Amino acid sequence: MYRATELEPEPRSVRLVSRGGWRKVPTIAAAGALIVSMLTACSDDSDLSPTPGPAESASSDATPPTEEPRPDHVDIAPDPEADAWTLDQIEWHDGDDGEAALVFSPPFGVTGPTARLVADGTGAEILEGDTVTFEYSMYAGDTGALAFSTRESGRPQTIAINPQGMSQSFADALVGSHVGAKIIFATIDSSGNSLSDKLVTMFMAVEVTGAKAPLDRATGEAIEPKPGLPVVTLADDGAPRVDVPSHLAPPQELVSEYLIRGAGPELERDQTAIVKFTALFWDGTEFDSTWHDGASMAWRLIVGESMPGLIRGLVGKTVGSQVLLVIPPDLGFGEFDLGEIPGGSTLVYVIDIVDVQ
Repeated sequence: MYRATELEPEPRSVRLVSRGGWRKVPTIAAAGALIVSMLTACSDDSDLSPTPGPAESASSDATPPTEEPRPDHVDIAPDPEADAWTLDQIEWHDGDDGEAALVFSPPFGVTGPTARLVADGTGAEILEGDTVTFEYSMYAGDTGALAFSTRESGRPQTIAINPQGMSQSFADALVGSHVGAKIIFATIDSSGNSLSDKLVTMFMAVEVTGAKAPLDRATGEAIEPKPGLPVVTLADDGAPRVDVPSHLAPPQELVSEYLIRGAGPELERDQTAIVKFTALFWDGTEFDSTWHDGASMAWRLIVGESMPGLIRGLVGKTVGSQVLLVIPPDLGFGEFDLGEIPGGSTLVYVIDIVDVQ
């Protein structure tokens, strides 16, 4: 399955793992988009090889579970006990400017995604399915350097908690904790991006700033569908079925039509839309859907992080709405093959907008 991203002419691009596929984002947005891939798409049973593990700890009296340092670029079986030990050695410091600093002696690494709840918050309890907003600072395990900060960028991160579509360890750390929680999350960046040209563990200091439950589905005024477009029918739970009549030719321009008009606020550029959706090719073949696991998905309506057709088609639409998008290739994935998505594909999306951040 594939998540949409905007492709722009850049000299380098970043390979990000997605749920069942991959995508590219330009390096100018790489660090910000990388967290989405790491937290919401990485598998906790990844077979990727990490960069060096803990050579020495931040605590001098700690005893590592392995005696030999972990070499670079070799296959290492997942070792949850060693990874838990690694995170225990990292110290969290709150800076005067609010930036969370992680202190450790590089090179430091893990064998797979892992998380540690450093301190719980005092706000609302976080539940599975909630939309969670947080600030984070991301540090490279090979150098200890700060690689990215949402506080510096001015853009907090928002995700929808879905253990089937995100790191299980990060989901476990979030669910049952409370707003204000501080979490260290570590995973392996295998993208070969501008932050590093090798496998490297990235450590993230995550501080949850908000959580709330999105709508279950679109709700509002039903809009009479226009003729000459794919036909959408809804199951009892709101899941759409989409039929593309065989006699229809794919439109050359973007189509963005209300099927249900919600009464919530309008989406704006640079916001994060929380959605449920089904996506198909023009021939009616489905290639992605959140309805199979009932989860929501967070899409940042930011150039470089979402495809142009999604941004243009959703900006101005209201929360609570269901929207039919037909995206021509020049506003979608373009003319090049992307995994199992053929180049030149016209894409059909039925999107329930269930929240916005």
